[in-house]
Amino acid sequence: MAESAIINTSIALYHYLCQNIVGKEKDVKSIRLVNNIRDNLQSCKGTTVITSGSFGEGLLMRGSDIDLMGVVKLIEVCEDTQIYFNADRVYFEMELEDTQPGFTKLRLVHSIDWNILEDCNTIGDDLKGFSYNILGIGFQMLGDKEAARLSFMQSIELFPIEKHNSAFKTLSLIN
Repeated sequence: MAESAIINTSIALYHYLCQNIVGKEKDVKSIRLVNNIRDNLQSCKGTTVITSGSFGEGLLMRGSDIDLMGVVKLIEVCEDTQIYFNADRVYFEMELEDTQPGFTKLRLVHSIDWNILEDCNTIGDDLKGFSYNILGIGFQMLGDKEAARLSFMQSIELFPIEKHNSAFKTLSLIN
């Protein structure tokens, strides 16, 4: 009898969520399809755009934002340096020590184009790519100047040494 009540409550909750919070299955599938089409139209040879988060999953939640990820195809971030090596790619290695949850330091391993160094900073003996600088560049490539500006400002807040942080120069060019 208690099991029957749990099943009935579960079904009632599911119907409530579908009607009032998440949306019907058809609506969720439609949002996913539209996201997929937009991602494909915004992607190009050098970058892939991915709609992520709850909206990317097809959930239209009140007060929720839209999360977009940009994947730069010529840059590869690796946890392990034991990888198939392509000399035409830029390789960063992840360093998870001394970082806050959800963040990583990126150490430049290889680049044929030394212009990438403009987006890296020397800390100690290593070159560290700042994730917010790279994020800002990704937003610039997508044409979202405001998101790029906010990313570069975050980089400056985290590492406020103008001599070593290219975000200062890039931000002045955006403004």
